[in-house]
Amino acid sequence: MSNIKPIIMPRWGLEMTEGTLSAWHVAVGDRVTTGQVIMDVESEKIANEVESEAEGVLRKIVVEAGDTVDIGTLLAVIADEQTPDEQIEAFVQSYRPVTFTGEEAAEAEPAQTPAASAPAASEPARATSTSTGAGRAQGRAEGEAHASPTARRLASRLGVDLSQVRGSGRGGRISADDVKAFAAAQDAGGAAGELPAEPTSPDAEGGFTVVKLTTMRKTIARRLVDSKQNVPHFYLTVELHMDALLEARAGLRSQGQDVSVNDCLLKACALALQDVPEANVQFHDDVLHRFEHSDVAFAVATDGGLITPVVRAAEGKSVAALAAEVRDLASRGRAGKLSAEEFQGGTLTLSNLGMYGIDAFSAVINPPQAAILAVGRAAERVVVREGQPAVGRVMTATLSCDHRAIDGALGARWLQALRERIERPRDWC
Repeated sequence: MSNIKPIIMPRWGLEMTEGTLSAWHVAVGDRVTTGQVIMDVESEKIANEVESEAEGVLRKIVVEAGDTVDIGTLLAVIADEQTPDEQIEAFVQSYRPVTFTGEEAAEAEPAQTPAASAPAASEPARATSTSTGAGRAQGRAEGEAHASPTARRLASRLGVDLSQVRGSGRGGRISADDVKAFAAAQDAGGAAGELPAEPTSPDAEGGFTVVKLTTMRKTIARRLVDSKQNVPHFYLTVELHMDALLEARAGLRSQGQDVSVNDCLLKACALALQDVPEANVQFHDDVLHRFEHSDVAFAVATDGGLITPVVRAAEGKSVAALAAEVRDLASRGRAGKLSAEEFQGGTLTLSNLGMYGIDAFSAVINPPQAAILAVGRAAERVVVREGQPAVGRVMTATLSCDHRAIDGALGARWLQALRERIERPRDWC
């Protein structure tokens, strides 16, 4: 059976335990070449097109599109045409899921399936992947349309029901062009011969439509519920005088440096974690992990949900360099092209809703991080300067702390350090 190559559910990152096989791009009997995209896989916040590293014929599909299985599970089998069906079936029946150790997962690149040994002297058909959109739909359940990821995203934007679209690709696969044609036919009153799409599950009186959650949104929902139920949150709120920081930022911009207020805040958070290293921690069961560098995450809203890319060692980067990295991470995050390690880890997240006119809010901690800072807009308020009333720009900041890792006094000390950094930006900005 040495010529039999199993295709397994890959693992990207230490936290991944299962994946959803969104779609197959090949069918049984198709010849597969190295580097060919053979399937789509979703895991928490990443959707990937997976490429084959084996040559041969796809002889058997074990897991159908739409199914969610554990990492290491056998998904399909590649073999030569001459291999008897009996050997393929015997291989499938005797196969045992690959077990990934923590060390293997840590060493594996997020965009590549870790190498693993398979039974019967066979090596798994390893797969490489490129992220293609965190907001990708779940894939095909029974009766659901078979469409490319691009077609699904386009259909979502255009409000097209894929179950009404006839695919022109192999096996009826729906392409982006099929979606465009159907949308144009809808606009023309069905001139192309297609029926107009109807709401998925409309309520006759209430007029609502049932929208299925993507794997990403399901994961976000589960993690946030776990956090609020199991992490003892408490909140500390301060007002930050922003005039000095805003003036320093204006000076940087006058020099041609494209930096935002959020970039400056992120750098200030990183420096405050260095000032109060006891707060630069993660909580893990009965131990704390204290970090040397300030790995600070920041919240990015995407069509598929909220993601939190991490800027590593942010304390040692200039504001301009940090701003460029933030723009890159945010852009690739919205496009679903971040690797797992780029949004995992960190000790603190910065969540900023000031651009939406929000004055103040509190945020939910993303474990194993120990805190999250929620900031609103910098608004003009009456302040006291040298005993006299004046107008200043003030931002409200609320720190959510995990009481198991950061108690009230420590959280207050960190906020004091943050205030000092923000009100004396010339030292670092």
